[in-house]
Amino acid sequence: MKVVVLGHICIDKNTNGNLTYVGPGGPPFFISRVFKTLKNCSLTIISPYGHDGQKYFRKLNLYPKKPPARKTLIYENFFLNGKRVQKAYNRQQAQPINLTPQIKKIISQAEIFFLTPLLPNYSISYLQGVKELLKKNCLKILLPQGYFRAFSKENQVYQRNFIEAEAILPFFDFIICSNEDHQKIFS
Repeated sequence: MKVVVLGHICIDKNTNGNLTYVGPGGPPFFISRVFKTLKNCSLTIISPYGHDGQKYFRKLNLYPKKPPARKTLIYENFFLNGKRVQKAYNRQQAQPINLTPQIKKIISQAEIFFLTPLLPNYSISYLQGVKELLKKNCLKILLPQGYFRAFSKENQVYQRNFIEAEAILPFFDFIICSNEDHQKIFS
């Protein structure tokens, strides 16, 4: 089984009290941990990342093989009065990967395809190009959390409406979201 995950991998910086974790993060990383336990399964991640992220992503089948950016998307989470505060850095360098012949070939071989944006920058026209590459019977799954995010000048994450939903959702067979993605996720 060939699984392709297109989206944002990131460096997570999580602080809770005196405890801090810095390491790989983002849905592609966590999806890879699940699928690598299966036999006869290959998983490829297509994501922007920078030279600073290479040490975190060494064990992943990540494309492009060379970092396309100087810096990797960073999500910083900390807790203030029991509530999570989230910031995102290096967003401008986390642009969707160009659909080169090599990337097109990888996408065209997918039997299961995930789109996992952490930023709302995978456009409808970009996704149309991806859709044209996928096999007819490919299972298409969306984790839309990035489409629910906007950012302040101070890099703080806040919620936005998924304004692209009407155009994007019909492309997918399944959508997996969390009640943390948006305060009104059920409506």
